[in-house]
Amino acid sequence: MAAREKSNRTHVVLLMATIAAGTGVGVWGFIWWQDRPVRTISALLDAEEYEQAMRLADQFLVDHPHDTRTQLLRARAFSALGRHTEADSVFQQVALQSNGFPDDVAALRDWSVTLLHLKKWPRAASVMETLAQSAPSDPEILYRLSVARIRLRQYEAALESTRQLAAIPGHEDQANVMLGTIHHDRGNRRAALDAWV
Repeated sequence: MAAREKSNRTHVVLLMATIAAGTGVGVWGFIWWQDRPVRTISALLDAEEYEQAMRLADQFLVDHPHDTRTQLLRARAFSALGRHTEADSVFQQVALQSNGFPDDVAALRDWSVTLLHLKKWPRAASVMETLAQSAPSDPEILYRLSVARIRLRQYEAALESTRQLAAIPGHEDQANVMLGTIHHDRGNRRAALDAWV
């Protein structure tokens, strides 16, 4: 009798585990299926098919207007197409919705490009500083951060990021031009010439 009860309990436990696993797989499959359009839009951006990515994002957002991933992909397409005012508007909207900004490095990079094009230096510097924390030796980020800091006349901070850029092999010349610009803007023509020569 005890053996039969133990066997029944084992069957019940196995049945429950099977149901739980099946439910988990079913939920995962449903999410994967629902996520297909977002993956397609992302792939189109990677393939530089920006117009098509924009069309699909617009279609998807009709039924899912609060999907922040798709909104960010749409903003990235705007940025890549040079439609920076529209891109900035969407990036700002997502930032407000998420109380800051989602942890999306590609979106932050594209927003920084948009902000630099729009000459929104304070916000550009803020976005670039966030990116620099996650990628402190990325030459593209350091270059853009230095540009924003120079425009804001934050020369000490600009010197710091430009020196970091100069320490990256292959970027010394680019950094020296920026160092010269910083010294020139500060009125130190001799240091500017030394950096440029």
